Amino acid sequence: MRSKRFEALAKRPVNQDGFVKEWIEEGFIAMESPNDPKPSIRIVNGAVTELDGKPVEQFDLIDHFIARYGINLTRAEEVMAMDSVKLANIALRPER
Repeated sequence: MRSKRFEALAKRPVNQDGFVKEWIEEGFIAMESPNDPKPSIRIVNGAVTELDGKPVEQFDLIDHFIARYGINLTRAEEVMAMDSVKLANIALRPER
């Protein structure tokens, strides 16, 4: 038997959401979209000048933040050349 509280919560619109199918044309896809840019990085004179094929002149706020604070420039090219499965294992299973 469910409590009345849980019955009331189940009727709320937020709890009636369902799963929707991916909509690739509109970019509504979680992973591996055919529209995703190919990962890349270019570093010139100690600064990121390109990310994922986008030159620094086209960076948005998030790109600028990542380029400035989120990338270890001394290892970036080495890490970009690594297999993504190997990199995921290193990140998630450091004992390996």
